[in-house]
Amino acid sequence: MEDILRRGAKAIGLSLTAETVEAFRAYSAFLREKNAVMNLTAITDEEDVARLHFLDSLALVTAADFKEKSVIDIGSGAGFPGLPLKLAEPSLRLTLLDAQQKRVGFLQELCGLLKLGDVRCVHARAEEAALNPPFRDAFDMAVSRAVARLNVLCELCLPFVKPGGVFISMKGVSSDDEIKEAENAIKRLGG
Repeated sequence: MEDILRRGAKAIGLSLTAETVEAFRAYSAFLREKNAVMNLTAITDEEDVARLHFLDSLALVTAADFKEKSVIDIGSGAGFPGLPLKLAEPSLRLTLLDAQQKRVGFLQELCGLLKLGDVRCVHARAEEAALNPPFRDAFDMAVSRAVARLNVLCELCLPFVKPGGVFISMKGVSSDDEIKEAENAIKRLGG
């Protein structure tokens, strides 16, 4: 796992400390342990977790500067992409939002295990949380991965972003149709 993480991180311009690599190893082990009793991910092999969850999440650093930014991860699930970003950029102020309490419990336990500060785990539906003043227009960035089609994601995520902020949705290489489908939602929501 260490070699995969270090080579992958280097390819996107990141250098991971020994402490960070160990945190990723602990994250992977905890994910496998908890996944045995709750459905968090279909990907559990350590090397696949490193490639398909951790490095995939870290690829966002090529799209934006996360240093000292407030970030909300919508539909965080098992913590992707938010927690890998936090491990790579400790100055990031992170909110993990998920609609399922069992996943939020997992995230809280994981953050405690990894001794992560400046991480808030919130149990709420995005469409409801976005109506609350502490969340609406409150974040420099919103991120999401594997949550919904882009037109729906825009409606769920853009209300959290400050004017001038950024929403990054992780999509596959064949996302042209989805982007075109979302143009109206993006325009109507001021994106």
